[in-house]
Amino acid sequence: KGKKLGEIWGFKTVGIAKTDEEMQSWIAQHDQSKLPNVGNNIWKAGDIMYANLDDNPAIEKGTSATDPKDLTIIGNYTPRFRFGFSLGADYKGFDINLMFQGVAKRDVWVGGDDRTAYSKGMIFWGINGGQWDSTGYEEHMDYFRPEGDEMGANLNAYYPRPIIGSKQNQQVQSRYLQNAAYIRLKNIQIGYTLPKAWIQKANLEKVRLFFSGDNLWTGTKMSKNFDPELIYQNGMSYPLSYTLSCGINITL
Repeated sequence: KGKKLGEIWGFKTVGIAKTDEEMQSWIAQHDQSKLPNVGNNIWKAGDIMYANLDDNPAIEKGTSATDPKDLTIIGNYTPRFRFGFSLGADYKGFDINLMFQGVAKRDVWVGGDDRTAYSKGMIFWGINGGQWDSTGYEEHMDYFRPEGDEMGANLNAYYPRPIIGSKQNQQVQSRYLQNAAYIRLKNIQIGYTLPKAWIQKANLEKVRLFFSGDNLWTGTKMSKNFDPELIYQNGMSYPLSYTLSCGINITL
């Protein structure tokens, strides 16, 4: 009762522990060992600290909306405020027309869950989700590395430390919830109509040269490995094509 279609339930993320001492101090007060699929329960620098939202010292995943434990509503998958509009102008024979479309508000989770981070979340997590079925995009290198790491420290990383055999950092959570709002330039067409003085000797009524492009620009805050218009398969969809064309319209 009182809930909305498309709600996304997950944990509130406090942050990534920057030192072993910070992580141990956190779990001493907020037991995270009962989270699902956490493997050997070794918590250290680079791991996620989850918010404790109830009176129980253990952080747990609830079973339903009436028994959420430490889960809460972190977003809503339903697209809100779809829009589309066109702009056009012409001046001294030149003309331009632009068509935009988008969604003003939408949240999505593309990281799988504690059971499917390898498969459904492999494009989002990459090497940070596990050693199997992983991708390796450039942005996945922004993972936590402590002082003294041979690749250089990265204490303010976006991703947690990579772990084999545990999903302790891949729980559905607010930190990695994606803002799927977007605006896309679906089509742009630029044209030039030749002056009649240039074409009248050829007995032509009108000659217009044009350039057209489809899907040339998208504005979004979503991870660049995903298309906000094609997120139904956790990023494993054939991408939209960028189309460029040019031509000439002749009116006799």
